Amino acid sequence: METLSLSPIQRMQQCTSWEEGALVGAFEDVTISSVFQPIYSLASCKMVGVEGLMRCAGKQGGPVSPMELLGRPGRSEAENVFLDRLCRYLHLHNQVAHVPDAHRLFLNVSARTVIAGKGYGSYFAELLKLFDFPAHRVVIEILEDSIFDENLLSRAVDYYRKLGCIIAIDDFGTGNSNLNRVWKIRPEIVKFDRSLVKHAANIQTRHALAGLVELLQESGCMVLMEGVETEAEAVIAVQSGVDMVQGYYFARPTLAALPAVPIPETIRHVQELARTTP
Repeated sequence: METLSLSPIQRMQQCTSWEEGALVGAFEDVTISSVFQPIYSLASCKMVGVEGLMRCAGKQGGPVSPMELLGRPGRSEAENVFLDRLCRYLHLHNQVAHVPDAHRLFLNVSARTVIAGKGYGSYFAELLKLFDFPAHRVVIEILEDSIFDENLLSRAVDYYRKLGCIIAIDDFGTGNSNLNRVWKIRPEIVKFDRSLVKHAANIQTRHALAGLVELLQESGCMVLMEGVETEAEAVIAVQSGVDMVQGYYFARPTLAALPAVPIPETIRHVQELARTTP
């Protein structure tokens, strides 16, 4: 896997193959494939991007949790960097092949891997060039509470911003999330964790959520609510004033990223409910 004579891109190509019309990757004892979940603008009622997500299967074909694979203990730094890069390689390749109409591709990136990856050769700029994929169409989702050193976090953000990518803070509302980091990082997008929409079933919390959305928007951020799974949660998302939504209520992750419902009609229906629901 780590043959020194090969470039990072060539190493990716060595451990990928075609399976049922899509590119899959092999890592340890797991087969990794891509699925894509659409992200919709509430203003335009249209899909504005997709998030690339991992699906994993063991040797016998049974499902393996992506979190279990990513969090396996005893793995070296080089192996973690390779896994992170392999996932991005698969998502870019499969997005171009299966969801070409998606304007933006949202990619999860470990801030720690970004910093460590500099010691393993240049990669992401070459990857974009390989697929002729403009950097401004890539949204890099960084888990800001996964790294505690403010300078390292800033360096991770600066690297992708200089490439021309859009920066998003992922899972805001969990762990050590705080507004000070948002002010410092200045992301274009703040992505709310599902826990926020769940807690907003309470009317007082809902008002606080709307205030937080407004504060972030006034600072120049767009706000995306993920994990919207029910009509009631979709109404809360609309009432809170977020710019974009993502979740099972609108579409489940699939290779072709097909919506579960007619999107314009569904969003307009939810917007009407939001106007009439206290």
